[in-house]
Amino acid sequence: MFKILGVNCLLSAFALSVQYLQGVRWGDTQGAVAGVFSAVLFMLLSLAQPAQTLSPQRPHTRVFCAYALLSIAAQFAAHLALLWGATELAARAQPLPPDAHPDADFSPNLVNTAAFLASQAGQAATFAANYVGSPFNAPLSSNRGLLGAILGLYLLLSVLASNAWPELSAALELVAVPEELYSFLFLGAAADAAVCLAAERALRAAFPERHSAAALALAPGI
Repeated sequence: MFKILGVNCLLSAFALSVQYLQGVRWGDTQGAVAGVFSAVLFMLLSLAQPAQTLSPQRPHTRVFCAYALLSIAAQFAAHLALLWGATELAARAQPLPPDAHPDADFSPNLVNTAAFLASQAGQAATFAANYVGSPFNAPLSSNRGLLGAILGLYLLLSVLASNAWPELSAALELVAVPEELYSFLFLGAAADAAVCLAAERALRAAFPERHSAAALALAPGI
């Protein structure tokens, strides 16, 4: 939970900053929708069922430890690459006017659209990578609500990026995405998810949880 909050805060801060520097900001609808996405994912995460058998392993007891800090840094680096690349590509495809100012009335533009899609893809990857599963919880495949929400969010973002539902894109204050940017977002989101999952798995192996001496004494064969 703390890792998800940390990564999402960093991702949101950078998404807002990169837009502000280019004179744009979130639309009100986009901010509300992003908040709903996050709230639903956290609610479904809280419904995760415990594993059916007790494990001698204990979870990490500190937030500020090498495992957590390295995991947050690795995931944020992957999200940063996706977000930075998407907004730079969008700025080249549709340059913003030189007098653009973030405090002006909101006007949908490609930089804002790219930032919204990339940040939401990063949020979905964050929840998928940081769901612990074994040995403490049931695997993600058993949490059908959370798994369905993550896959559904990716599907929705793909629909929005491909301009397959213009009315929905307009309702979310998004503009049409060029084919080059769509390809980057599609491949970038896949790479972002893969890197986050791989980094989290590698760090869990490099910094394993402690074993309970009492549990090992009760079950010496474990």
